[in-house]
Amino acid sequence: MRDRPVHQTPAEYRPGKRPTVTDQESYAQAIKGMIRMAFVPEGYPEKKLGASEVEEIRQLVRRHILELPEDGLAPTFTGTWERDGAVIFNCANQQTVDWLKSLYTEIRIGSTTLHVLPAGELPKLHRVVVHVEESDLAAETAIKLLDRQNTGLGAREWVVVRGSVSRDAKSAHFAALMDDRLLEVIKTCRFKPFCGLGRATIRLPDDEERKEEVTAGASGSA
Repeated sequence: MRDRPVHQTPAEYRPGKRPTVTDQESYAQAIKGMIRMAFVPEGYPEKKLGASEVEEIRQLVRRHILELPEDGLAPTFTGTWERDGAVIFNCANQQTVDWLKSLYTEIRIGSTTLHVLPAGELPKLHRVVVHVEESDLAAETAIKLLDRQNTGLGAREWVVVRGSVSRDAKSAHFAALMDDRLLEVIKTCRFKPFCGLGRATIRLPDDEERKEEVTAGASGSA
């Protein structure tokens, strides 16, 4: 089942009001929370943010921090990164979360409307390991071949896990992330799609495989 695109942000964050953070919070409270929030474009996950758009959002958030009144406590973060076309912010406290949510009325990327939501509401991604029977193929080339040689596979939408690429004398290997929809497509080719001059083998981690076996068994006994 396809995830419903993001169309709106909760109405309680009023447009036009300058974000503020009060100064009535101790340092201990500031580091207690750690809540992950995500900036996504309208229409996500079908529409994703590009690398340049991710960097522009980071710069705009930093600029808005510097524009806050000096007598208030600034929002604080413990990290930010890109994940599957969304920008994830690790907020140090709830006030930072509220401030970040209010920014959606002030931050735009060209004609793209942005929304802020808890990272936990993003579509769940599955990690798979891809084994390609040609050791000289780079992961990027393998993705292009998989996409071209398997109609509907949607390999260009996979997210290759950084640092996961390896190879031996006979094959190349890498890990990738994908949503439920893309995983269902892989199942139709029994996890053995065409790739280059042979086939690739796609494997789920052990816990995912066990879950799939239980699901298949339940379906078969119905």
